[in-house]
Amino acid sequence: MPSRGGIGSTRMVHAEAYKYVEDAIAREKELKGWRRSKKDALVAASNPTWADLLEVAIARDPSLRSG
Repeated sequence: MPSRGGIGSTRMVHAEAYKYVEDAIAREKELKGWRRSKKDALVAASNPTWADLLEVAIARDPSLRSG
C-alpha cells in the first residue's frame, strides 16, 4: 500500500505475506475497495509511525536494494 504521498509514492508502509498468489490478489482487490480512512487505520494499527518498511528491510539486508 503506498504512503500518503499520493500518486507516484515510493514508500511501502504496509505489507502482508501470502502463501498463494491468488490469496494475495484477492486481498489486494479487497483493500482497493476500501475507503482511504479504513486503509489508513490498517496501516496505523501495524505501523503507527508510517515508517518506510522497504528502507527498514534494506537496512537489515542491503542486497534487497535494486540496481
